[in-house]
Amino acid sequence: MCTDRFLTAEPAPSPAGGGEPQGGFALAVVMVLLFAIGVAGATGYQIVSQEAQLSIQVQEANQAMTLAQAGLYRFLGEPTRGVRDSVQYSLDGGTATVTTRLIKDVEGEEKIYSVRSVGNFADPRYSNTPAERTVTQVAIQRQMPFTPIGAVASTAVDSYYYNSNYTSSRSLWPVVQGNDISSAADCSEGGSLDVDGFWAGYGHTIYFDADSLTGTPVVASGQGGPGAIAAATGLDWSLLTDTEYPVDQEGTLGWPDFGAIPSDSFPVIRINGSFYPGSTFSGRGVLIVRDRFRPADGFDWDGLILAGYSDYLYARMTIRGALLTGFGATISVTWVYDEARIYFHYCNVLEAARQLTYLEPVDNSWAELF
Repeated sequence: MCTDRFLTAEPAPSPAGGGEPQGGFALAVVMVLLFAIGVAGATGYQIVSQEAQLSIQVQEANQAMTLAQAGLYRFLGEPTRGVRDSVQYSLDGGTATVTTRLIKDVEGEEKIYSVRSVGNFADPRYSNTPAERTVTQVAIQRQMPFTPIGAVASTAVDSYYYNSNYTSSRSLWPVVQGNDISSAADCSEGGSLDVDGFWAGYGHTIYFDADSLTGTPVVASGQGGPGAIAAATGLDWSLLTDTEYPVDQEGTLGWPDFGAIPSDSFPVIRINGSFYPGSTFSGRGVLIVRDRFRPADGFDWDGLILAGYSDYLYARMTIRGALLTGFGATISVTWVYDEARIYFHYCNVLEAARQLTYLEPVDNSWAELF
């Protein structure tokens, strides 16, 4: 016989110690653990994110330093004339801004500059403030970027034949004077420097009239062979004849009207070949002739002439400055005779030389600015 007693389920026994079931406590523990894990995860993510950000910033800073140095080296190494105030280069995704500041002016000798390059770089994948690094170096601009050695100088020379026709008429004799014909009225340095009349790279034979050839000494010999004149003067022929080297006039087309430009303007003119100028191409400044220079009657020049080689100087021509020839590989005898007139004029040479000045970095003067 069934009764309700057999149909009613008995309650489950309580956990040890009695009281209510513990399900709520377990949930709380799980929540606390989940929160701790979340905090730890967030903290870890933040640390990793900060480290990644720091790594990006270090990379950008290193790239900015590379740009700063590249800008400085490019500025000081580019074929150029004079001193530029400011230049900006776009390099490898960033920029380098180079500026110059005059530190000291040693009158008549050199100017000392501080050259500063600021590299700026930002990785376009990230929204960071661009990284910036700054480097600086001291550089010198020499007012006379080469050594004057003679009124006429040549490496590629076997003999100089002076007054080779032995004419009895003094008016037809050639004149080569290494003693400075300029004076303080022309420039403050005028009359202060005498050079060789002839500077011969190697073996020379000279026939001359004592009144027509002067110099200190009258004739001198250096070390012969190609490259000797460059070594003696300090001029970089490969730089001057590089098509990237900036000049005021390239070739003869559009020859300057020297009557229309300021009298103190000494342009740099380059002829990429041989040149046989007459009176039409007279003027002043720096004349660079890559190959043969052989002037014709009526040619007149104030300043500096640099030539690959010059074989015959016999025309009725006048140079007041200096002729340096023999930079090229062609070996040729340089003859000066008949009515050629070449006078060393230090003021003209100095003014021409100033057009060729450039910055030379000073060793051990590089530094980073913070």
